[in-house]
Amino acid sequence: MCIVLGACSFDYTAGTAEALRAEIPDTVLHNVTHVVVRDGAIIAEIDSERLENFSSDQRAVLTDVAYREFDRDGNLTNHGSADRATIHTETDDAEVSGTIQLHSETEEATLLAGQLAWDDEARTLTSPADDLVELRRDDGSQVAGRGLEIIVRRRTVRFGGRVSGTIVAGE
Repeated sequence: MCIVLGACSFDYTAGTAEALRAEIPDTVLHNVTHVVVRDGAIIAEIDSERLENFSSDQRAVLTDVAYREFDRDGNLTNHGSADRATIHTETDDAEVSGTIQLHSETEEATLLAGQLAWDDEARTLTSPADDLVELRRDDGSQVAGRGLEIIVRRRTVRFGGRVSGTIVAGE
């Protein structure tokens, strides 16, 4: 007769609890619409198929995202969609990824990308240096390049590397 004895133990240290806390959301919501109101007017709406809230590091992770932004008169100014967005709730900074499509009604342009980061304080939108980003204007102009930086306050668009495309000249 043979008897096999075994034992195991788990390390329940604070490090393990912290690691789990960062991976397990506090709240999971489905089919959510988040409405942002400023001075009594709706300035933005964000729809998400799934929203995970992580209070431990003050972030929300959204999947299948649709975004709409409005001016003070309620007119649509920007809209878009993405597969995933991580919003840092304390700073309103965000990382967006997947199939990203943003359209500006005021600039009459669409931005297509795979990964973008928003810095709310600096009001800048950037892509990684190696990621291809395409800008298409409603007039038929289009440019593509890598390492995009948009400085919203200055209405400036820069690419970090080579750019190619077609510009349609106005009359």
